[in-house]
Amino acid sequence: MTLLLEYHAQIRQITGKSTESLELPPNATLRQAIDALFQQYGDDLRTFLATPDGELRPSIVLILGDRQVRWTDPAALKDGDHLLLLSPIAGG
Repeated sequence: MTLLLEYHAQIRQITGKSTESLELPPNATLRQAIDALFQQYGDDLRTFLATPDGELRPSIVLILGDRQVRWTDPAALKDGDHLLLLSPIAGG
């Protein structure tokens, strides 16, 4: 199954990409997708996205298709789903 990913701001800086495809097993969940990204990008991404106890930081926003989701959402992803990962942006 292929998940289409889009990154912005600091997440794009850490991954070095604005978009990519991630291959996952059938019926994978958001948590499994994020864990796969942690394995791929290591501690830099893990430290930025997750708290020391392994939970996603509340400031990180996940948009699956056209709805905001929690990474603990147990629903299975579908082939071709689009996941946008947003981090807070400051400035003025």
